[in-house]
Amino acid sequence: MDGKTSAIRVAIGLAAGSLTLGGCTVSDAGDSAQSSSTTPTAAAIALGGEQPLDERAQAYKDALIAAGIPAGQSNSTTLVLGEGICARLADATPEQEILANLAPLAEYTASTSQGTLDGDQVARIYLETAKSDYC
Repeated sequence: MDGKTSAIRVAIGLAAGSLTLGGCTVSDAGDSAQSSSTTPTAAAIALGGEQPLDERAQAYKDALIAAGIPAGQSNSTTLVLGEGICARLADATPEQEILANLAPLAEYTASTSQGTLDGDQVARIYLETAKSDYC
């Protein structure tokens, strides 16, 4: 599995409320009140479909880019990240657990930053920017 495929699976797991790491599953016990028709489906992402961004999501994507995240991140990935992170925060998931779940995607993104960011920095940017500009 290449880095991009792994990153997509992590993002889908965050959005779905269930992420499997090392044979362990962390599941969301409740329904998220943030579900809406603007949330991308796993099928749309898997088929490479691009999700349009509403004003809030575009502001989140712009804030990520301003913080140093490479501009090539897809709209679908941006939406899945924002929705997934906010859902985990709303469920009172500890930030360290969220950061650990973001690690594979963050490492991939860091590898596309031409050495300006490491995986820990990217994960922290994803989390803090979601808190300040999306949730």
